[in-house]
Amino acid sequence: MRTWLIAALVVAFMASGAFAHGHYVGKTDPAFGNNCCGGSDCAPVSYEAVSDVSGGYSVVLTLAQALAVNPRASSGIDAKVPHARVQPSWDSDFHVCIFPNDRTSPRGGVICLFVPMTM
Repeated sequence: MRTWLIAALVVAFMASGAFAHGHYVGKTDPAFGNNCCGGSDCAPVSYEAVSDVSGGYSVVLTLAQALAVNPRASSGIDAKVPHARVQPSWDSDFHVCIFPNDRTSPRGGVICLFVPMTM
């Protein structure tokens, strides 16, 4: 009985992680067409990390914040995401998907950005 319970808990834990990334699956960057999520490169971010700027949104993440989004991140993010690349969030949070290493233009490390519709 104990083995069955442990196996059930492991399956439930793994399923919750897959479900958490379920919102990102099948979403693509509207400008570049690439998939937003490779399985571990997306997460919600704080309102302080994203600000509305002329022509789009500024995304600024420290290395620690970037690691919380993508565990393979090697540096923080300081990017501008044009309105043409922004997608609506399914909840009241900002969500970002980031590359592990590439911080070059034109993406600045951001694969996809999801913004609450109330913004």
